[in-house]
Amino acid sequence: RPDLARQQRTQQKETKRNKVMSCPEPLLLFLFLSHFFLSANAFTFIIPNTLPATRPLLNIMFMSDSNANDSESMEAIRSLVDFHDGSWKGRATSFSVTADTAAGIVNKKVLPNYKTSIKLGLGENGMTMTETFDFNDKISSRSVPLIKSNMDIDSVDGSYSLDISLPDIPSDVVGTEKLSQFGVEHCIAVNDDARVRCLALYGVEGALSRVVVMHEERIECGIKSAAESTQEDLLAMSGDIDRIVDKIAGQIETKGDHTSSVAKDASEEQERLDRLKQAMQASPDEEEATLTLYPMSLLDLSSGVWLGDSIVRDCKNVAASPYDTGYGFSAKRTSITSTQDRRDFANWEMGVQKNAWRWIWKLGDSIRQEDEVGKAMGSPMAAELAQSLSGILCVNESLSRRIPRDGRMVYIDWDNGAYVGFVLGPVSIQLPRYLTFDSSSTKKVKPFFTEFCVYQSASAGMNEGDEMTDSEMNEETIRLPELCCSKIARVYNFEGKLKQGCTSFFTLRRL
Repeated sequence: RPDLARQQRTQQKETKRNKVMSCPEPLLLFLFLSHFFLSANAFTFIIPNTLPATRPLLNIMFMSDSNANDSESMEAIRSLVDFHDGSWKGRATSFSVTADTAAGIVNKKVLPNYKTSIKLGLGENGMTMTETFDFNDKISSRSVPLIKSNMDIDSVDGSYSLDISLPDIPSDVVGTEKLSQFGVEHCIAVNDDARVRCLALYGVEGALSRVVVMHEERIECGIKSAAESTQEDLLAMSGDIDRIVDKIAGQIETKGDHTSSVAKDASEEQERLDRLKQAMQASPDEEEATLTLYPMSLLDLSSGVWLGDSIVRDCKNVAASPYDTGYGFSAKRTSITSTQDRRDFANWEMGVQKNAWRWIWKLGDSIRQEDEVGKAMGSPMAAELAQSLSGILCVNESLSRRIPRDGRMVYIDWDNGAYVGFVLGPVSIQLPRYLTFDSSSTKKVKPFFTEFCVYQSASAGMNEGDEMTDSEMNEETIRLPELCCSKIARVYNFEGKLKQGCTSFFTLRRL
């Protein structure tokens, strides 16, 4: 009986095979192609019924990617779209430095006004940011894929940083027509309608060739004026950091009496808002204090200790060094090779760390930075961002009365030429002088990390660029402004891959 059943199954298979082989060739081709397309694009027919109409492009991208259920990716993309998508106008200041520190700042140029528009959508390389520049009727555009550019996004306010190979940026904005092989871009959201960007471009020899600082305002902005934020914005930022801490610690409660918790949170927020208003206002009769861009000097930077919190986004799949090991003494940590496609956007581990940052300058040519880290929750901040540096002042215009405050430059040579630092108006920059990426070298190289800071004041009495007269400078009228700093930083590994992104918010405690 088993032999009889086996023979019957064999006869059935042969009968089916003969029927298929007897079909015409066009019909076989049609059946094969229909099966292929239906199996490859089955999700296409489901999208119109399952995706919300407000974010179709974002949802399609993440449904077709491996990070379909990654809420952090969606949150980061949405913050990027909500803030940056639209039209902007601004001014750019560009300059260069050479290996000769005695030469100082060279080829400084100012582009008085230009326009740019940002559009985010799907391209050949996934989600892409397309920027179109308009300067004196000269139109040029560039496309930046979010994944291939190692983009780091702070989902709190939309601030971002990225890197570009062979950056295609208009020469009018950059201030030179020299070819660049690598560029790093930082962007900090000042408020709902203003942002500040920094471009660091490295030439074909691997040396820092050009630095560009761009102040931009949104066209057809909202209620708030450019470069101004109220204390409500500061409170909202503090609340966002608290929520991130709760998310990391796993202390967000999803069950219980929702009505009572909402009422309690609202009362606590109102109390904090009242306390913040009292601290930022000397008397009820004075106008409301706002955060405005504040041109910094070395005296302001070194007048106290900068205390704050740092939000860390660590790329767990990227090795920090060739000798970086995983769990166990003999386990070698696996790292994505340079030849593989790095499709790990927003695949980072979050962390929050306390930080105390101090500039030490005693009116001479020597200057120091000291950074002390405190308690951390989640991924800690990279050691490169917490190291102390010693430097020499090459150019110091911070006390010059002939130059407007927003145009005064400070040029610092850090760590015997390994890094350079600049202070230009309300921003400070710290960059490596040379590209130090070398995956084949067994020697220890200098770490490659970048920092970009924007400073603001909470004083109602002084605005950006204001100067005190001699009659006003007495003990009764001088009231030092409350200063704060927003910082965004990037740390790379030995292969030139982004290892960690970090955004920080500091307030100055004067000594």
